[in-house]
Amino acid sequence: MELKRIEQLSLLESRTTFKLSILPYILLTLFFLSLGCVLCYAFYQDNGPIKVVPRIFFIAFAFLALFFIVMSFGMMKKVLSANNWLMLADLERVFIRIRVFWYAHITNDERVIDLRYSEIKSVRITKLKEIYKGRDESSASYKKCIDICLKNFVPDEIFKAIEGERTINEKISYYDPTVWVKDQNIVRIHCNFMTPSVVKAVKFFGQQGIVIESYNYEEIDITNKVASLMKNTKIGKVLKFFNR
Repeated sequence: MELKRIEQLSLLESRTTFKLSILPYILLTLFFLSLGCVLCYAFYQDNGPIKVVPRIFFIAFAFLALFFIVMSFGMMKKVLSANNWLMLADLERVFIRIRVFWYAHITNDERVIDLRYSEIKSVRITKLKEIYKGRDESSASYKKCIDICLKNFVPDEIFKAIEGERTINEKISYYDPTVWVKDQNIVRIHCNFMTPSVVKAVKFFGQQGIVIESYNYEEIDITNKVASLMKNTKIGKVLKFFNR
């Protein structure tokens, strides 16, 4: 298990790619396109209850919808690029991307984890429930992850590389990383909206002779992490200002 520069992966001839699915972004774009069409239709209506609403509101919401449409197309473009991948696997090893691919442009020294199948003890799917306890009510979000359980502890070099991604750029919060280490010998990969699916990815590991464990369920409290995000990032400070 070692770190490699991302440029070295171009030498792979035969590989299986696990990446972020484009489907959610297509649906998001269609939603905002539909919203824009509805607003345009309502703007030109002269009769009915819509007439009592000032047209300036329709114009404002139309521009807002246009902004999100452009943003959605930009996200789709990134998802369709060759830079979109979470794991690359060949016959002997799997390469795990530490950095979220949205931020691949930040530096030119991105490194990935080179993990041989012989170093893996087992794999499993973990369904993670994250609980946030607010002042008035609590909320929960859910993640689907792949846990790669190693025969030995994660080397310090790799652990530091994973932790370092959270502070690589002060303008971006790595509060929600793609990869993190659990219990010193488990590499956990956040795999929501991954294609091929999480189930197929685990089956792929099984085809390499790796033990597949049963489903794992966990709950974690992220209240303190969210509070830190609100305090230390620009986006958090803006949200905090409007929630006063």
